[in-house]
Amino acid sequence: MDIEYVKKNATASGHCRENFHWYFLNGDLYIEGTGALDYVEDWSYWYDPPLSQYWKRNKPVILPWEELLYQIRHVVIAPGCTELGLGCFENHINLESVSIPDTVHKVGLFAFSNCRKLEEVVLPGEVELIDDYAFNGCVTLRKAEIPDTVKIIGVGAFDVCWELRDFRMPKQVEQIEKYAFDSCKKLTCVVLPDGLRVIGDHAFWGCESIKHLVIHKSVESVGENAFWGVEEVYYNQ
Repeated sequence: MDIEYVKKNATASGHCRENFHWYFLNGDLYIEGTGALDYVEDWSYWYDPPLSQYWKRNKPVILPWEELLYQIRHVVIAPGCTELGLGCFENHINLESVSIPDTVHKVGLFAFSNCRKLEEVVLPGEVELIDDYAFNGCVTLRKAEIPDTVKIIGVGAFDVCWELRDFRMPKQVEQIEKYAFDSCKKLTCVVLPDGLRVIGDHAFWGCESIKHLVIHKSVESVGENAFWGVEEVYYNQ
């Protein structure tokens, strides 16, 4: 993406809160600013995914580029952003690529949920949390590069990522929450690190291409049906 060209010739632009500005041109979305890229002021919301809206006290908050939702194919986020907040790219069904800066340390709830054409994502080395349903429903996601700094993989974070096969578990991960990799049917080689403490319910449910998993003695809790479909599970005592 030619950022200066996009900024100069943008056919649409606007603000995200007070700290971010966005520019759009021919499928390219460029976002610059500082702090958390987040549209919801109060986390007591009702969630309605088909409309890509978030409800604060029953009042809808629309994404800043809502009218362009299905036109966006490529996203570049400038350094300075520290967090990808609630649903910031959810339901961008034609999104093919995203560039995330090294300043980001959290990928929030539903951040890329239902991005059906996103095939690869690279998270920078400062990320510590992949929150609930962050990549849920990214049905063509084949590769996810996750840094070793990640400590928590949230509920349903990669749920229904049917094509995911290139994934290396972070060495510092401590919690893999329920449904984290549910129905990742093509995930083959998973190495769980020594230091992992919690594996939630259905965490690897339906991961039928995984032939074996080794569970280290550091694991304190294994949820119900966590490995349903995995051929063999070994407990390293």
